[in-house]
Amino acid sequence: MKTKKLNCFDVELCDNALFDNEQLIRPKSKPKSNSELTPLEVQYQEIKKDYQQDLVLLQRGNFFLAYQEDAHFIRKYIDLQWKIPNYLVGLNEASVIEHIHTLIMQTDRKVVYCEQSVFQMTQNQIRDRFITGIYSKGLLGFGILGENIENIETNYLVSLYKDEAIVLDTISKVAYKTSIENLNFIKITEIITNEKIKTLALKNTAKGDSAFEQLEIFFKERFINGISQITFIDDSSLFSKYCLISDNAIKQLFFKPLIQPSTKEGCRKLQMILRKIPIEGIKDKQLAQQDMRNHLIFRDSFLGEIKRVGSLQHQMARVFNAPKDCLILKQFLNNIKYILMQLKQKIYINKQNYKSEQLKNLKELNDNILQKIQQEFIWEGENLDILVPQNQERTLYNQILENLEKTEDEANDEYQKIKSQFYDNDPKIKYYGFEIEMPEDYKTPSFMLFSNKRQGYRKYTTQLLQKKQQQHIKLLDQLKKFIHLFYQQVIENIIKHKDYFQEIINQISDLDVLIAMSKYLENDQHKCLPIQSDQNQLILKDFCHPLIQNCIPNDLNINKCIILTGYNGAGKSTILRSVGLLVILAMLGCYVPCQQMIFKTFNEIHCRMGAYDTIRESTFFVELQEVRRMIDTQNSLLLIDELGRGTSSIDGHAIAYSILKYLLKQNSMILFTTHFDITLDQVMYYMDNYQLQKGQVIKELTSKILI
Repeated sequence: MKTKKLNCFDVELCDNALFDNEQLIRPKSKPKSNSELTPLEVQYQEIKKDYQQDLVLLQRGNFFLAYQEDAHFIRKYIDLQWKIPNYLVGLNEASVIEHIHTLIMQTDRKVVYCEQSVFQMTQNQIRDRFITGIYSKGLLGFGILGENIENIETNYLVSLYKDEAIVLDTISKVAYKTSIENLNFIKITEIITNEKIKTLALKNTAKGDSAFEQLEIFFKERFINGISQITFIDDSSLFSKYCLISDNAIKQLFFKPLIQPSTKEGCRKLQMILRKIPIEGIKDKQLAQQDMRNHLIFRDSFLGEIKRVGSLQHQMARVFNAPKDCLILKQFLNNIKYILMQLKQKIYINKQNYKSEQLKNLKELNDNILQKIQQEFIWEGENLDILVPQNQERTLYNQILENLEKTEDEANDEYQKIKSQFYDNDPKIKYYGFEIEMPEDYKTPSFMLFSNKRQGYRKYTTQLLQKKQQQHIKLLDQLKKFIHLFYQQVIENIIKHKDYFQEIINQISDLDVLIAMSKYLENDQHKCLPIQSDQNQLILKDFCHPLIQNCIPNDLNINKCIILTGYNGAGKSTILRSVGLLVILAMLGCYVPCQQMIFKTFNEIHCRMGAYDTIRESTFFVELQEVRRMIDTQNSLLLIDELGRGTSSIDGHAIAYSILKYLLKQNSMILFTTHFDITLDQVMYYMDNYQLQKGQVIKELTSKILI
């Protein structure tokens, strides 16, 4: 063994050629004592000892820190742009969830998420930190935020997920189970309980009765007294409410440049919507788009106001991270008040003019709560930037201030008396903080006591000044303790109304996304509102790609599958992206760039496009990995561009043909582009064949097979 030193931690690296030294790193058998570590490192070790196999992140201000082997492990998967010691990793609060997603999806580790207390400790004390969430592939995106896991009533959580599609069921002393068919469809890979969020990994993916039996055995063995009933979940409630968009589809379809909200909250809300688009209420979403276009003055004016106030979510986070900064608190409260006024003037008053239930049913926030909070906060000072108490606390606060002022005045009277009586108001006699300063060659009365000196001057005090100085110090200590308790009450008051503030932020983000959608294609006359149909069809007439100017319009009519062929640069990939974008926009309730669009809703949208690889994954491996996700789907839109390009022509041809043949048996709609001469004998009853020439789609009538 050889030893490598990482700051105050010693670790051992294995020399065995069978192991990767980058992965096999562990503390020496005799770690250093806690007295040699910083308080935060000691806190980290206390949490880490219970989660040896997991990654632990500790919040410190606006960053989440990892130490020792966790830091070493994280560096392998996250490229840090700044230089910090190798034994330490700091992840910014704004991007920590994205990094957690990366770590979970690329490793088998879970991430323990520890937040710090909002209250500032006294001097030489460190903030308390609590485990508020443990993330895994099964609980991705779920966190018990703001709560200490140890204090939560025992609940059972069963996490069912399939690739990027995640379904969570919360169980409180009730065991839920679903049908065998659904278990086959979802393929359970882990079951998670809330007892410190430990995981039971099933040995096999769900297969018929065996998976269901494993689920029952798990609960019966561990929670014999906890199962009071068994409830069957209707699969329609699980899979029909949302359309799940794969990460690769969002990336390859270039959706982000299309709709751009103005606030950070709006951008985050749009990302959440794109992950899981609600299928219900599409008609009302279209009415909301029409309402926004019919009220351009209100829309553009409100958009300018939310741009002016900036990110309220960030401001609220700063309030909790810096509770003693009055300017941040004042700015946040003033912006909340301003936004409430804008909502009332531009949205609430005109509700009767809207057709959309989404806008009619906007919750009119009760600004009485805000007025109450503002009444509890009194701002003083030249710039109204000093926060002071009120009521009984204000009386105590004023009494302390009066005593301080009285003490300072009595000390100043003593100075003036000495200056006038013994030195005839000589301007060289100065007074600095309960001390009298004079040139060193001046004589002093016998009652004056030497205190300090500087070049050419001496400082003196008296028994009375010393007494007043001691009184002043005690009063200042009382004031500091009082202010510390007062600010704790202020933050508790803010926390009490945190949900109310969050509701305002949510409404702003919803409206920001709605406005961004209404501004898309605003000046384009070539647009329509799509028509939702229950039939298994997708009809597009004279459609264009929304980001391409002077695009050649095309028509498509898809019932099951279309094979699209054509020479390089003809626009096959553009057709795929156009269809994918228009379907997503239609399900969001937006206008689309075509003369007519009739569409159906899908459960999932997948896109296999482009040729790219990573250090650990070849182009061919990435292709098959993305196709594997498509194979397990039902009622999905599958966009597949030149499948098989990552291997030889013979193998690629065989793979493309076999996968297409298999997918045609699924209940999905497929748009498939290829250069291969695919034989249609065994699949022709499922599809139409199209050719692309100079950007124009041409249907080959000789290959059209009517069902």
